[in-house]
Amino acid sequence: MEINKILKKNNIKNNNIIENIKNNKNKNYKNNKCVKKNKIDTLNKIDTLNKIDENILYKDIFDENTYVLELKLHDFNYKNKILTITNNYFNENKGLIMFYAPWCKHCKELSNLYIDLALANINLFYFGSVNIENIEEGNDLLMNYANVSKYPTLKYINHDGTLSDYKFEYNKDNLIYYVATNI
Repeated sequence: MEINKILKKNNIKNNNIIENIKNNKNKNYKNNKCVKKNKIDTLNKIDTLNKIDENILYKDIFDENTYVLELKLHDFNYKNKILTITNNYFNENKGLIMFYAPWCKHCKELSNLYIDLALANINLFYFGSVNIENIEEGNDLLMNYANVSKYPTLKYINHDGTLSDYKFEYNKDNLIYYVATNI
């Protein structure tokens, strides 16, 4: 993974400080008084991420056997500040879309319930997911377009293809009730 992508993802704006620290590898980061604690934490994350295989961090949670369609940026249309889904799988069908990060513990926990719901409602109710961390496909842009501020985030699909917030607690009873009343 490129360091610049990590810096951008962590909203580090003062690259001069970062470059000075990277160039002075023999110095202890914590002894450099111009670096704030959150920047030190980010640098430690960068060191850790450089040692981890990218495919593990950004691997999609869902596969084709789960009946949850993994969506990409090209499956959506963003025009006049309105995000609509254009994938034919959801054409005039009701459904839910889960925006997630593959490293997120809560996303992984919800994914099991999400897969169970998808399997129980094949061709009745449709389920999609978006890996927000997949920057190669441009999915990171969907975070802003869909107003995703936390992981996981569920959005339901309206009849016109626009997305709206699922405003209930993400638990088994609420999701089963929502799906059953919207089939």
